[in-house]
Amino acid sequence: MLSSPIVSVLMPVYNGEKYLAEAIESVLNQTFTDFEFIIINDGSTDNSEQIIKKYSDTRIQYFNNEGNKGLIYSLNKGISFAKGKYIARMDADDISLPNRFEKQVLFLESHKEIGICGASAYRINSDGNKIGLVGRICNPEVLKASLLFSNPFIHPLIMMEKSLIVNNLYNSSFQHIEDYELWVRLLDKSKGANLPDYLLLYRWHDNNISVTQNAIQKKLTKEIVTKQLFQMGIEVTDDDYIVHISTFTNDKINFPKLKKWFNIILIANNKTHCYDQDALTSLLFSRWILASLRTHQYLMIFRWKWISPRIFLKTLSILKEKK
Repeated sequence: MLSSPIVSVLMPVYNGEKYLAEAIESVLNQTFTDFEFIIINDGSTDNSEQIIKKYSDTRIQYFNNEGNKGLIYSLNKGISFAKGKYIARMDADDISLPNRFEKQVLFLESHKEIGICGASAYRINSDGNKIGLVGRICNPEVLKASLLFSNPFIHPLIMMEKSLIVNNLYNSSFQHIEDYELWVRLLDKSKGANLPDYLLLYRWHDNNISVTQNAIQKKLTKEIVTKQLFQMGIEVTDDDYIVHISTFTNDKINFPKLKKWFNIILIANNKTHCYDQDALTSLLFSRWILASLRTHQYLMIFRWKWISPRIFLKTLSILKEKK
């Protein structure tokens, strides 16, 4: 067992026997080796425990909950055990690519202003076949602004400073979307960034939380988003929120209302300085462009107010990252 590893890898497991061996081996086979691997069995009733105990690697620290306590309980418990400078998340159905930890540690060590490091991922199906890409925004200022719309990180691909989270644990009131709520709090204390590299095979199947708990996630997302807007001095009505999230849907978009709403956000931010104004402008313009393309109203792209070449280039960068 490592007395003071650089990284503490945290992986809760609940009835994960189908993919568990692949997940464990993807961690043990990392090119970066200075880590402890905290595995918490959250009351599994399948063969998860037997699979975990097959591995004799001394870096593994195995803990067993008395019954099923839930993901948030297990995550906070794991954080209390962690000895590393950094905490890396991992899920029991995903696969970390071999150089994941090496790249994230190198980035965090060379960018001291960054406290949370993510990356992009390949989406795979239940058979392990690649079915798509999950791109993420890299620029720290744009990433923070993107919290106004959605979660900018892939949770099982996160590496973060332990000192940042040890007194800011996951909130049990936000079950199934606990990571999104956590990032909003942590990015007020530090900066976050995503590497442009694809460092995870991200499993997508019918048992994903985003599939099984979609209604709860939508309700809590609204709470997280409206709270951020309120901090900017904006009181959000139900109609406002429908306009706000319309850029993520395939429904017909009311572009005059959307433009008015985005202007309200920009004016409010110019007063409160909650987000970098250039970054926020670029993010909103990227949402406008994507909405125009999705609804096949291509001329709407040119109905946005004039922007500088600097903002335009930043917007193109966002569109390139968001695959």
